[in-house]
Amino acid sequence: MTILSKIKLIKELAAAMCLVFIAAVNVSASEEAAHSSGASHWFWMIVNFAVFLSVIIFFLKKPLSEYFANRTRMIEQTLEEAKETKILAQKALDEIEKQLKMKDSEIERIIHIAKTSGEAERDKLIENAKRMAEKIKEITEQNIDFEKRRAISDIKKSAVESAMEMAENSIKENISPKIKDKLFDDAILQIGGKN
Repeated sequence: MTILSKIKLIKELAAAMCLVFIAAVNVSASEEAAHSSGASHWFWMIVNFAVFLSVIIFFLKKPLSEYFANRTRMIEQTLEEAKETKILAQKALDEIEKQLKMKDSEIERIIHIAKTSGEAERDKLIENAKRMAEKIKEITEQNIDFEKRRAISDIKKSAVESAMEMAENSIKENISPKIKDKLFDDAILQIGGKN
């Protein structure tokens, strides 16, 4: 305990003792007043009350004024802190709302980009599928045309072979041995002439 706090404690004890003394005098005066009557009784009661009130005001004026000043300062400080806290909370709320709006616009932008990209990719895939279908159709038509020409060629070849075979059979049946010998001799002459 510091010296100042000890002095303050002594003053407070002295003030309390004075109050007790005044209260005792007050009680004593009340008993005497009960025995006496009239205006003097009221006069001394009022004087006693005025002295008591003056002593209380004298001793409690400074501590009460300090208490109320400190209390007022504390309330003002609390109100100021509450205002600052409210301002900070409002700023934080505004910042969060701003970020939410930015997030909403960012989400919309991402959705728009994804949608646009998806549509472009879909269009690209459709275009590629159309080109592939066109190529497949073209290749199929070429294969059909090739197979058709080959079939016609095979049919012609088969027809020629059949015709040759039929002609050969017909000639074999209709040719006489004399004509065969003559054809054989002519063929030998031709082969011999070429050498």
